[in-house]
Amino acid sequence: MSFTSVALQMVTVSLPILLGWCISKLGFMKAEFERELSRLLLQVALPCLVLSSALGDDVQLPSVADTFSLMGLSVVMYVVAIVIAFVVTAALRVPKGTECSYRFAVLFGNAGFIGFPVVQAVLGKQALLYASIALIPLNIFMFTVGVMLFSGAQGGLKKQLRNLAACCKNPGLIASLVVLVIVLTGWTDWGVVGDSISIVTTLVLEMAMPVGSNGTLYCLQYGKDARPMMQCTFLSIICSILTIPLVTMLCG
Repeated sequence: MSFTSVALQMVTVSLPILLGWCISKLGFMKAEFERELSRLLLQVALPCLVLSSALGDDVQLPSVADTFSLMGLSVVMYVVAIVIAFVVTAALRVPKGTECSYRFAVLFGNAGFIGFPVVQAVLGKQALLYASIALIPLNIFMFTVGVMLFSGAQGGLKKQLRNLAACCKNPGLIASLVVLVIVLTGWTDWGVVGDSISIVTTLVLEMAMPVGSNGTLYCLQYGKDARPMMQCTFLSIICSILTIPLVTMLCG
């Protein structure tokens, strides 16, 4: 893919973000509505998008060895990212009380809200399958380490164990684990159920862009200032219009 074609794809998927921002500024989307829309996207729409990546007669499943190698590399990447997140925020001396937002932004790209639709648009359904597998560790880290960044030591060990248990109930993680089972068993034909999931996936691509991110939801949930997270999310989306086409071109 050429730089220009990928850049045009990025502009295409980024324009709805601008539309969402304009709608919010005009007062059509209140804060409560945005929270509920984000929750719907996280709990229903994106898990369907993840599942759809492994369903259909045209899907080429990776080997078991490739699957676990991909997940292993993903784990290593996020362990390194945790160290980098703490080093960067310490070096930049970010304002007190906003450390959690900046650490979260460094650790976890907007892979759910923006990443999946971008991968689907730029690289296609097969790449979305690999992305879903690679993000199984991300879901585990996000709903454990990510939550702990905002909650700190509140509630002690019992609270952290409850957070870990809640992680296991997360629809995004469950969908990713189901994809792993599909890869291991080769069961890609779900009939009418698979077709229905594909319909929801189409809606995801329309819904995903105008809403926020997991980090913003955590800020609201734990009483943190959401502005740094929203600024980081917006900046990363704008930069990705250039960086993703550049990386795609360099990787051939």
